[in-house]
Amino acid sequence: MCSMKISVIAIFYNSEKYVRKCMDSILAQRDVSIEIITVDDCSTDATLEILKEYALRHPNIVIVNHEFNQGISAARNSGLSEITGDCFFLIDGDDYLPSSDALRSLSEKYENDVDWVQGSYVKCNERDDEIGKMEFKDNCLCGYNAICDSFDSFNFIYTHNKLINAKYKSNKFNTGCYHEDRMWNVSVFNGLRKIVSVSTPTYSYVVRSGQTSNKSRSKRLYIESGMSLMRMMVNCPVCWKVLRDTFQVVDIEKPLYLWEPDDEYRRRILNELRMLNTMEISTVGFPRFTRIIHWMIKKSVPDFFINVISKSYVRTMTCIDRSI
Repeated sequence: MCSMKISVIAIFYNSEKYVRKCMDSILAQRDVSIEIITVDDCSTDATLEILKEYALRHPNIVIVNHEFNQGISAARNSGLSEITGDCFFLIDGDDYLPSSDALRSLSEKYENDVDWVQGSYVKCNERDDEIGKMEFKDNCLCGYNAICDSFDSFNFIYTHNKLINAKYKSNKFNTGCYHEDRMWNVSVFNGLRKIVSVSTPTYSYVVRSGQTSNKSRSKRLYIESGMSLMRMMVNCPVCWKVLRDTFQVVDIEKPLYLWEPDDEYRRRILNELRMLNTMEISTVGFPRFTRIIHWMIKKSVPDFFINVISKSYVRTMTCIDRSI
C-alpha cells in the first residue's frame, strides 16, 4: 500500500440515485490509503441519510453538511478545509471511478514535488454506455516553460480527476459564479513546476440530460462570470490563447445573442472584449453558426440583423430537436 494518504472530496446535491455508485467506487480502491470527505450541499432528498449509512460502516468517511445550498465551489471549499492527506482528489457525486485501481494509477506517479497527476477519463451516458473519451499520454513535465510548451497535452479546464498536492488546499474556488474550475486552474498556473499525466482512465464522467443547460447559459451571471474569467485569461501566457478564444466565442458571444435581450448590456460586454484585444480569433473547426456570430461581431454588423439570424437559428434547432 502506498504510504501517502489521499483525501477524496466527494460533492453531493440531491444525488440519491447516484450516491451509492459513487461511494462504492471510492471504497473499492485498492493499495491506497484514503480518507473520504463527503459534502452534502443541503440536499432535499435522501442523499444525506445514505451518506450517514456509509459513515456508520466506514470510519474513514467524514460528512460535512451544509445547512443551506451554497453551490459546488463552496462545497469544495468546505471539503478542502477538512483534508488531512498529502494530496486531494475531487469527484462530483454523480460520477464514479471506473476501476478499483484508479487512484493507485495516479498515486504511483505522485511525489512530494508534483503539483498534480491527472488521468485520462471516460464519458458515459446515464446507462453507463461509453460515449466519449479524453486520453492523455504518460507524461511528466518539469519546469514552467516545459508546461507552457506542452500546454495542450494537459487538462486546464476541469479540476476533478487530478491528484492535487495538498499545498493547494488554501487555493479556494470562487463562489457565486460559473466557470469556477477554469478560474482555479488560471489562479494556480503561474506557480506550476511539475505536472504528470497518465494514460489510464481514472474517472467516469457521466453526461446526464440537462447538464450545461441552456437555462444556465441564459443567466446573466453566466456571462458576467465568463467576463471575470476572460480578464484573468488575457493576463495568462500565450499558451492559453486557444482555450481563451474558444471560451469567448462559445461561452460569451454565442449566449449574448441567443439569450440576452438587452442590446445596451450586449454592447457593453462586446466593447470590453474589444478593449481586451481578444477579437483576433481563428474560428476554423468551430460550428457554422458560432463562426457566423463571431464574424458578424468582428465586422460590426448591426445588432438587429444578428438578432434576426440568432432567433431563426433557435427556432430551427428547436424544431428539429437539436442542441442549441
